[in-house]
Amino acid sequence: MAVYRKTGLVHVSISLFILLALAVMSAACLAQDNLVLNGSFEAVDEEGFPLSWNVYWGSQGLTPNLEAVTKADGAPDGDRYMWIWDDHEVGAVVFYSDPIVVKPGVTYTLSAITKGKSGTLSMRLRTFNKPDAGPTESSAIVQNLASDLVLSTGEWQESSSTFTIPAGVVMARVLIYTSKATPGSLAIDKVVLIEGE
Repeated sequence: MAVYRKTGLVHVSISLFILLALAVMSAACLAQDNLVLNGSFEAVDEEGFPLSWNVYWGSQGLTPNLEAVTKADGAPDGDRYMWIWDDHEVGAVVFYSDPIVVKPGVTYTLSAITKGKSGTLSMRLRTFNKPDAGPTESSAIVQNLASDLVLSTGEWQESSSTFTIPAGVVMARVLIYTSKATPGSLAIDKVVLIEGE
């Protein structure tokens, strides 16, 4: 009986270990699904700007009429969301993700939760043929994708777009931007890019 009990405990311990390992692996897989680093804007620097994101203020530079900060007053996912406000009528403002490795010929889906869009703010995935290309480096741009992503003018709403990465692409960035001479604003959260539909 003593040997049976010991063996039984060993089997139970192994079974529990396997279950815990599977749970950890499943959680890791779910966390890795989103290819956009800090897509919910939870990690920020000392000034409240989200890590793994950058902003190009255009030719005018940062002025009192431009703002890109995280806010913590009712985010639909986590504690924070991103607020972008451009009341400048001189040049475009581009808020963009760190580089994302994507595979040509593979289908991806880009989604986000947005609210209160005004003006001409848009969101898309821009693909590049160079791994370190900046967001506005036109000679390295292969194609703009997901430009039909509908951003909510009302309350929080999720929208998505599915597309296939063209040949010659080595990297992509998520871009949220205003047009050249039209101001606008947007609250955005949970920016997600996943492989598949």
